[in-house]
Parts: sequence; structure tokens; C-alpha cells
Amino acid sequence: MNNQKLSELRYTRVKVRPITLDLSTGELRRIDDTWIVWSASSEALELHNLRTRDTIQLGTDQVREYLSVPGRSEGFLLLKSQIIVSRNAQAIVKPL
Repeated sequence: MNNQKLSELRYTRVKVRPITLDLSTGELRRIDDTWIVWSASSEALELHNLRTRDTIQLGTDQVREYLSVPGRSEGFLLLKSQIIVSRNAQAIVKPL
């Protein structure tokens, strides 16, 4: 993925793939949350979850690609890792 392009995503709303796993209720659920790219550089992205208010940091090497959606302000981040919202309402990232 082009790190320069990623650094231009600040304040972009994104859905992540694979879909976020949510363990906060004690049961495994797939939640298709919207995240905002809070900050972006050529080394890292900071994502903020609008529903849970979790913030996570991803190295740009964890991003496979970004896909825009024509006519919408939201896109998709295809990741090489899985985001998991844990029981204590903290988001963690695990490599696939």
C-alpha cells in the first residue's frame, strides 16, 4: 500500500475488512463498525471507533489497501490484521 496515500486519509470514515470482532458482551459477534482515521502519517494510522469510542493505532504495514466508494465519503481499509473489541471495551489488533 502506498504510504503517501494512507497519510492523506485523515478524518476519512472507513469500514475495516476483515469485519471487527466484538467480545465485549462475552459472545463473539461480527460488528461492521465505522471508524474515523483520527491521524495519519506514512508510518501509522490512528483509528477511532464511533460506537465504542475505542482508539487503536495501526502500522501502515498492516494495511493491505484502501478502497474508496464513489459518491460517498466512506471507504474500506483492507487489513492484514484483525481488530477485536475485548470484554474490557478495549480494541486490540492481532495479525492474521
